[in-house]
Amino acid sequence: MFSYGCQQILINPDRALKVILEVVCEESNKLANCGSYYSRQFYFKKGKIKSRLDLHRLMKDNPHFNALYSQVAQQTLTSVAESLKQGRLQASEAKASLDVSDTSGFNRLESFFINSQALPIFHAIK
Repeated sequence: MFSYGCQQILINPDRALKVILEVVCEESNKLANCGSYYSRQFYFKKGKIKSRLDLHRLMKDNPHFNALYSQVAQQTLTSVAESLKQGRLQASEAKASLDVSDTSGFNRLESFFINSQALPIFHAIK
């Protein structure tokens, strides 16, 4: 496994460069949102995650993709695909380690409602 580092380089851009950087960042963020939305919708419907190449192919006509250099847009969509894939792996690992037979949390909640004044309040809300 590789260990990557990041070094901040503070710049003092003039007005024109600042505007360009803001537009590029905004378009990249919008593209990431579009890619994330599309991937999540596809996952909810089909149960599969789109690969980075599928995202590149599907989003190439997106106006936010076209506003950026292709390498920048592809890198943005690649990071979206990787984060979704990593999130799915973590979710499946968490699901596998979930102990369904442990009902202690439910028992504590049940005893709270039975042994406290919360039960009349709960019925009043209903």
